[in-house]
Amino acid sequence: MMQECFDRMNDGLISLNAWILTHHADVVACESNREYWVPIHDLLDGIVPVIVGNASDVKASTDIKNQIYSILDSEVFRLSAVLSDLFETSGKMLHQGLIKGMPADDLIALLPARVRKREADLRSVLSQTLSPASLFRLQI
Repeated sequence: MMQECFDRMNDGLISLNAWILTHHADVVACESNREYWVPIHDLLDGIVPVIVGNASDVKASTDIKNQIYSILDSEVFRLSAVLSDLFETSGKMLHQGLIKGMPADDLIALLPARVRKREADLRSVLSQTLSPASLFRLQI
C-alpha cells in the first residue's frame, strides 16, 4: 500500500490526480473531516473508487443517494432499472439533463455508446414526466 498526503487546494488536487494516474491506483482512501472529502471525490469520480474514512460523511452521502432514489421511485421513474449506478457519469448527466428539462433525444445523445445500447429501455423511462415538485427536489 502506498500513502501520500496532498494539499486540498487546486494545486494539491491536480498533484493528487497526477500521482494517482502515475501509480495506477485501484482505490483511494481519504481521511475525512466535514466536507473536505467532497473535492477529492468529485475529482476522482469515474477514475478510481474513493473510500472516505469518516462514517458520518459516508452516511450523509448515502442519505442523499437514498433521497434521490426515493424521489425517482415515488414517480415510478425507474432509471435504476436501466443504469447500474445513478451516480456514475451517465447517471449524473441524465440527472442534470432532467433538471434542465432536456428532451429524451438530447439526453440519450449525451450518453456513451455502451449505455445507448439500452436505448429502448432509456426511452421508456425518459418518456415519463417528472412532477415539478420532484424536479425541484432533485436539485439536491
